[in-house]
Amino acid sequence: MTAPLPNLSLPSLSMAPHLIAEGWECIAFINKYCIIFIEHSHNHMRRLTIHTLPLATFGLFVVAAFAIAATAPYTSVSANLRASSLDENGPRSASVLLRSQAEALRRHLLHRSGYAPQAGALASALEQRASLLGRTVTVAFRAETAVPLSVPLPAPQAMTLEHSWLTLVSDGSGARYIVDQAKIQRTLEGMLADIVRPAVHATAVLSSHDSNDALLRAMLDGQPQDGLHIDIPQAAAIIATALQTGEPEANIHVTLERGTVQIMQEGRAITLTRIATGLSNFKNSPYGRIVNIRKGLDERVDGTVVPSGTSFSFNETIGPVSQGRGWLEALAIFNGTDLRPIVGGGLCQVATTVYRAALAAGLPIDKRKNHSLYVTYYKAYGVGLDATVFPGHQDLTFTNDTPGPLLIASRTINNDGIVDIYGIDDGRTVTLEGPYFPQTAPADLIVHTKAGTVRPLKGSEIAWIQRIRHADSSETVNTIVSQYVKPYPKKLVSEFPTGDHGMEVFHSAAPVVQ
Repeated sequence: MTAPLPNLSLPSLSMAPHLIAEGWECIAFINKYCIIFIEHSHNHMRRLTIHTLPLATFGLFVVAAFAIAATAPYTSVSANLRASSLDENGPRSASVLLRSQAEALRRHLLHRSGYAPQAGALASALEQRASLLGRTVTVAFRAETAVPLSVPLPAPQAMTLEHSWLTLVSDGSGARYIVDQAKIQRTLEGMLADIVRPAVHATAVLSSHDSNDALLRAMLDGQPQDGLHIDIPQAAAIIATALQTGEPEANIHVTLERGTVQIMQEGRAITLTRIATGLSNFKNSPYGRIVNIRKGLDERVDGTVVPSGTSFSFNETIGPVSQGRGWLEALAIFNGTDLRPIVGGGLCQVATTVYRAALAAGLPIDKRKNHSLYVTYYKAYGVGLDATVFPGHQDLTFTNDTPGPLLIASRTINNDGIVDIYGIDDGRTVTLEGPYFPQTAPADLIVHTKAGTVRPLKGSEIAWIQRIRHADSSETVNTIVSQYVKPYPKKLVSEFPTGDHGMEVFHSAAPVVQ
């Protein structure tokens, strides 16, 4: 019987990966009844522990230990080393632990590729890796443009550097960790998939003429939508650089993509882009008025085509207005101040929405008259920019002076009326400044009278200044004045005190901005 040996404790199997990863070696002696082995580490004795165990048990231990070590992922090496860095004598020094980690990484690289830098170079790389992990960068999206975007930019996103984004690179002179651009790109693609949508395009099919009149119309196969475009590889490179250098913010460039409409004319395809939008709101309107507004925008104006060099007539576009054609009664203004029900009441809201789009496009307005009374329905999206119509008496007309056809696409969403004008961009840009009241109008704002004289803004008038800059750099300035029979609410002056509440419009030639 062999005499018992001191300290016959067997290390738990859970320690095996740590021992293997840390580079512990075993010197074994085969005894008649057991195997005795002594642990030592890197030519200096950490502790001497003599273990005995039956041969069969030792065999199982060896198989289990190497199986666990073989399946331990490389990314867990540092965590395993940290877990084994304490012994009965207290914490090991940071330098010893770093050296141990570097040796474990070196053996892993040798096993995987047959080449590895020296442990000193790897220790420096591990120190650098520790300084990179946990860095956070705020990704901000910017658009270098001059007017509000028609689609919102993504909100800023915080990105924290992850283990998987780091890649070890080495050569004969050393080793270092880099932030892997390709890995960030994959993360960025998933993150932006639901918040950055591309533009939607449509095709317009001409129907020779409307069945009720001689107007040229078209039917769209979908609703064009503007979208955003981000160069994902470029964005990933910017983010990787920010994380590598410790910059707190990464600015990503965003460009606007216009939704387009392709229309066939004389056997050739013409691509139209949205050059302007007009808006109005009909919240709190009575039922008959709402029906007429929706019918006018959704059925009669939508799809109207205005060839180059021709004029648009609102009354011709709407066609006959009668109950037999589906129009309902609603209030309208008569004799300047009287309100009475009339079939088609509310069509002035449709005309106002079209008028605002034509103004934003910089199209020559041939006929337009504002309401005799201030109407609260027209306050939103351009107070003082309204147009009244009445079949056979008062019309709204404008001329298409662009190089190609205009397509008017209109619709209602909730309580908003929307008119989009699609055409060929000829380089003009349009700005609308206002509203101005007598109390807030600039000194150089003058009103031209029919008699050929000029005067300042007065009484119950509201004015806007339209500036059209053409492709040849020439500029046309129009003063738009609405004069009401009765005073408008005094609170309007305080609600729009500076005259810088421009109508919410854009022109495709204008730069687009955040």
